[in-house]
Amino acid sequence: SEAGRIDVLVNNAGYGVGGFVEDMSMQEYRDQFETNFFGAVRMVKAVLPGMRERGSGRIILISSIGVVNPVPGLSAYNGSKAAVDAFGHALRYEVLGHGIFVSLIEPGTYNTDIFHGNAQYAAGALEPDSPNRVAFDNLQRFAMKQVERTKADPREVAVKVRKVATAERPRLRYMVGKDTLPIKTVRAVIPERAQEALIAKITKD
Repeated sequence: SEAGRIDVLVNNAGYGVGGFVEDMSMQEYRDQFETNFFGAVRMVKAVLPGMRERGSGRIILISSIGVVNPVPGLSAYNGSKAAVDAFGHALRYEVLGHGIFVSLIEPGTYNTDIFHGNAQYAAGALEPDSPNRVAFDNLQRFAMKQVERTKADPREVAVKVRKVATAERPRLRYMVGKDTLPIKTVRAVIPERAQEALIAKITKD
């Protein structure tokens, strides 16, 4: 009521905590889901009554290509985004008959503060004698190279959000970033064992 009429909700709040499962605390997992998933649920519940009453509205949830391509060291972040993805998919079916459209945007790799902040936090939180130290360091180096190689402009995501918000009948799912289609294609056509072999090669001592 304080904000007035809300026609479009863009839920982009979130952060990433990196680290291998055995090196992370349960509180770190809870905090990740509290912000990335439960925060999105609270925002949706706040705007739905007004949208339903008017018979129109757009709800845009920022998912991640990590839902399709989860990587070691990001289980908390990928898990929270997978929850957002499934939630948004189910929600779309719930509200379609009321003129409300729910869309998921899956950004690829972007050189943003969340990426570098996550890397610094995880590196500082990892115990020196952790059995995952070598694998984590190798993954960090690989990820940094990928980000530098991509050189994608985060404003691409903002442009996509505007397009979805103003579309007459927005789709359920949109990909953003030049690495998203190759990632999905690789996941679809390359056997799981080959993908596991690649991860093992990246993380090995």
